[in-house]
Amino acid sequence: MIRFYGNADLDESYTFCQRVYDTKKRDYYWMLTTTKICRTEDLLISTSLPFNQVNHLTKKVNLALNDNVFMRKNWEKFASLSKREREVFNLIATGKSNTEIGELLFVSRETIKRHRKNIYYKLEINSIAGVLRYARAFVL
Repeated sequence: MIRFYGNADLDESYTFCQRVYDTKKRDYYWMLTTTKICRTEDLLISTSLPFNQVNHLTKKVNLALNDNVFMRKNWEKFASLSKREREVFNLIATGKSNTEIGELLFVSRETIKRHRKNIYYKLEINSIAGVLRYARAFVL
């Protein structure tokens, strides 16, 4: 915002998404905000609209924004995976079986089972749905 205000053309606007906390509902919701500079008054004028859950595009934007929040909250867990665990993780996320992964990586099925167990433990997940949640958030 500071860079936008300092360098922006008066004909430009800055649009961004922000999470807002509703104290009455005790929950966050997403707003789409557009800001424009009014130099004559030395003001920033902003308009915010809540994302409408009915709109298909809004659902996709909300999903991306929530993935971003998930990614930031779980970055340390994901970063704790070894290089080999990430390799196995990516293959699990593409739907490969332990046997198929073992063949691709030239290791036994049992080794892959051990990697999978370690991955699930480190990421605190217990199903393929958890793997897919991480894969989507980390764009793998």
